[in-house]
Amino acid sequence: MKRLSYLVIAPVMMLCLAGCNAANSSNASPTTAEVSPGASTTEADATSPTSERGNLQKKFGESAGITVEGQNGESEPVIEFTVKSVDMDTQCTSPVAMPAENGHLVTVNVEAETGPAESFKEALYGQDFMFNPADWKFVDDKGKTANSVMTNPVFNCLDSKELIREMGPAERANGKIVLDLPSTKGTLIYGPSLLDGAWEWNI
Repeated sequence: MKRLSYLVIAPVMMLCLAGCNAANSSNASPTTAEVSPGASTTEADATSPTSERGNLQKKFGESAGITVEGQNGESEPVIEFTVKSVDMDTQCTSPVAMPAENGHLVTVNVEAETGPAESFKEALYGQDFMFNPADWKFVDDKGKTANSVMTNPVFNCLDSKELIREMGPAERANGKIVLDLPSTKGTLIYGPSLLDGAWEWNI
């Protein structure tokens, strides 16, 4: 099994796409944090901002990604994505829209690009990558965690053409993810199920 890594990438220049380990640290960016399936984050350089929860802290417009370590020791991209912005209190456009159950339907605007089929197969066992609302969490500004931000209304708010869902290898897409939050002040956390690690954004 190849090592999976989740990364911080600068908005303009990619600082690192490597699945870095101690042996390769001389070629690694200091903004990389490493994970492997079923394990905790093993390394996060001091220059990479992390929260008290251990998540990599991001700003809107910054990119992040997931890679696998190739046979030659270099990283192979699985997906790179950018959370561009968050729209508070989204106005639903679907004719079957439902009111928020938690209080606020919030739209996360995402751009993403996936890597080649080989790295995709290695990381995802041949499955597509999915921006699943179930992989998101929310902690309000008082530290209270929402039980779930994936409720029925998030699937019935916008037309499916506006949403970013499943992506195969070597694809580019942009779209929205709708979440049901109890507050519009706090921290959004995204931790895909294939990683034992996460990113977070303050809103």
